Amino acid sequence: MKYMYQGKKIPMKIVRKEKKQHTMKKKSFNIFLSLVVLAALCIYLVQSNSLLTQGYELQGIDKKSQELKRVKKELEGKSLELQSMTILAPKIEKLKMVEVDNAKYIDPQKNTVVKK
Repeated sequence: MKYMYQGKKIPMKIVRKEKKQHTMKKKSFNIFLSLVVLAALCIYLVQSNSLLTQGYELQGIDKKSQELKRVKKELEGKSLELQSMTILAPKIEKLKMVEVDNAKYIDPQKNTVVKK
């Protein structure tokens, strides 16, 4: 039995073989395309997971930074409070310190002697 295929008389056996090869090519292409899509999906998931992880790390660092800024402000306030004269005056009296009137400073460049 002969069959007309693309304007030619070809035996049915050959036609079936060609159709089978054609469907195999389609299946191969579909499998390849599926693998490419699957690989792209995996890459996307890995990258999005990495970005999310970095975002959480940045949030933690930002919270620590804000906490350190708050602590810094508190310490600066305590430092200013401890340096204020109202706090220092009783301590000065308790330690019996006296105010210096005429301070004389040594100039190291004028009084320097080099010995060989």
